[in-house]
Amino acid sequence: ESPISFAQCDGERLPFRDGTFDCVMTIRFLFHLTSEARVKVLREFGRVTRRWVLADYRHRYSLRYLKQAAGYRLGVRGPVEPRVSRSEMNRELGAAGLQVCRIFRIAPLFSDKWVVLCERG
Repeated sequence: ESPISFAQCDGERLPFRDGTFDCVMTIRFLFHLTSEARVKVLREFGRVTRRWVLADYRHRYSLRYLKQAAGYRLGVRGPVEPRVSRSEMNRELGAAGLQVCRIFRIAPLFSDKWVVLCERG
């Protein structure tokens, strides 16, 4: 039997006991949620981890985002997917009971992705 398994669950109500995992990781998921839903999911991730949460956040400090926003304002493209500011990200993580330990910037200026290492508060 493989030591690796997968489960599909509701991110706001995970079927695991408190502190089940060493680390919970989410990639390419949070930016699909509203701020309120992100806080609920991140709080739940914090509940089921013993210590670490690793999450990617889509931010607004990139040339890509500026190009998309300018295209929308000029009427040559559709609405831009929402991106967060650093203070919005910190507020969400704090509301979820998580502390930012380190932010890994992926291709600064070009990528709109931060990979954020958080610790349970």
